[in-house]
Amino acid sequence: MKKGIIVLLIAVLVSGFAFAGFTGNAKITFGTDLDAKTFGFGNWATGKYTFEFTYDTLAAGKDAHETDLWAEIAATGSVKLASTAEIKAGTDVHAADSVKAEAAGAITATFTITKANIHVKDFTFGILNMGVGPDYAKSYYLNAAGKAPENDTLKGPSRFVPGFTVSYKDYNAGFGIKGNWINDKVEVATAGWVETKAFTFGENDEFTAQAGAYAQYYNDHRIGVLNAKFAGVAAKAGYGAEKLTANAAADLQIIRNAGKNNFAYEVSADATYTINANGSVYAYVYMTPGILTTSTALYADAEKTPKLDAKVGAKYDFDFDGTKLETTAYVDVRDILVGERSFDVKATEKLTLDKVVLEFSEEWGYFSTEIFKPITLKAYAFTFTAKATYTAEKFEAFASIDSLTFGKFEVESDSVSLLMLSASCGIKSTKIIENAEIGATYKGFGFNKIFDNENSESVITKGAIEVYATISF
Repeated sequence: MKKGIIVLLIAVLVSGFAFAGFTGNAKITFGTDLDAKTFGFGNWATGKYTFEFTYDTLAAGKDAHETDLWAEIAATGSVKLASTAEIKAGTDVHAADSVKAEAAGAITATFTITKANIHVKDFTFGILNMGVGPDYAKSYYLNAAGKAPENDTLKGPSRFVPGFTVSYKDYNAGFGIKGNWINDKVEVATAGWVETKAFTFGENDEFTAQAGAYAQYYNDHRIGVLNAKFAGVAAKAGYGAEKLTANAAADLQIIRNAGKNNFAYEVSADATYTINANGSVYAYVYMTPGILTTSTALYADAEKTPKLDAKVGAKYDFDFDGTKLETTAYVDVRDILVGERSFDVKATEKLTLDKVVLEFSEEWGYFSTEIFKPITLKAYAFTFTAKATYTAEKFEAFASIDSLTFGKFEVESDSVSLLMLSASCGIKSTKIIENAEIGATYKGFGFNKIFDNENSESVITKGAIEVYATISF
């Protein structure tokens, strides 16, 4: 027990000192090594941990200078206590095991310099790296992590080599270079980009436009880089009025690959029309020659069919004397121009009464793809979800059908059907115990059935009951 208290105290002390006692520096150099026969920029960002004094790097901003030539640096830090040991519920834990679990804990600290700039009047020079080139067109869908576009095939150079950035009144640029000479042959990696500010036009500045250009060149034989030589331009435009907003973006690139120039493009557009305060309709379009993967170069063959996706949808909220009904619906079609296509149709409804909220969702999907010539796989699926929530003065309860799905898979004359059901329910409260949430849930109940013309197989999962208490501080 004493050892656990000591570990906790160390974590608290280090957390306090870490945010107060981090110092750091960043620098940029350009030089050449006559012995190693290398040249180029160098970016360094180092951090030092000290208990001696306090300095808030985030406070060093534009108000901290007195001349037109000044520098600024900012950083972020974090501390966490991690344990490599896991003690599961129901395990007979002895004192010796507890000590081992505590000893396996680790206190880790991270320190990252996020900004290092030199200001010369209206010019700002960033010395951490060469920055990120313009990249405007991208898919309207996010990837599985939900943090990046599902497809973004054309990009400008991104921190490709050591270098710097410069900005002037919202105009931006970046440049970097490094290289070496071996047997009188110069090998160089260099990249640069420029980007205009966002221009506005029209009587009420309803039109916007922005553009950029970039280039990258890499002839170093020691490291293989896909599409090491390319140049491109990017542009986007927008319109925003009271009822209608619309945006369009395009990225164009010339890629030098295996002695051949390939032309690639990427286009995206969206528009939203607001009917009134309760509803709107929208549309998205995305098009590109192909997808960039980790194992193959950019698919830029003009003889191939481009990828074209489109989505249209609407949402509207109805209000009936305090009873609110929120509805949404969309149709999403993928790979419109090719035989291997898919589309989704989905609708949701949310009905809010006095203390009860009812939510429903229906989705129908289809895709078709050629798995072996000339064998084609087709899949159909319908999914329904529903959830009811009841909120009282001191607790909230819910019951839901997490998923009720019927699917069918067809390959030639054979087909297999699938029926799946999953459900859950629970109750929680933050009003019974101050600064704590207590509750109970029942999750994991399910029913799965797979059947074809002759056979069927069923599986029932009974789920799990969990009672919990969470303390907030």
